[in-house]
Amino acid sequence: MVVWGIVGALVVAGAALVVFSLLGKERRTKVLVAGVVILIAGAGVFLVSNPSRKDSVSVGNGSVLVSTAYFNLNVSASQVSKAYVVSLSSWNITIAKRTDGSALGQFRSGHFTLSNGANADILSRNDTNLVLMLNSGTYVILGPQDFQGFLSAFEGSVMQVPSG
Repeated sequence: MVVWGIVGALVVAGAALVVFSLLGKERRTKVLVAGVVILIAGAGVFLVSNPSRKDSVSVGNGSVLVSTAYFNLNVSASQVSKAYVVSLSSWNITIAKRTDGSALGQFRSGHFTLSNGANADILSRNDTNLVLMLNSGTYVILGPQDFQGFLSAFEGSVMQVPSG
């Protein structure tokens, strides 16, 4: 996991600076403060991305269930006006702003605003995602780890997604 690598690197760098500041006499306070700031930053990255949190997407009984720290949804086929698969990196709509949630690398979880002005509830770990445009105008963008398995289950239980 990239997050664990980032947190580990920040903790090691922060701890090294703290130890270094205790050994040297010049600029001790500045180095100590830098070490503490790096440790706090590492903790912040961990808390914001929280890799231990269990976000989930599941399909069953004609609906898709999404559970995150930021929202819970149960979307049925009757609520979906359009469904399609996109590559976020080449989609003509971009994710413009995070309003509540987490985003680190390709991981996104929470409420976002799209470049077309629409609101989107997103739980994605990939570039390839299923986009559901709801009758309400809100988008639900889903890209779980096993995307092909998820898409097959979605098409088998909820609705067919047009190809291309």
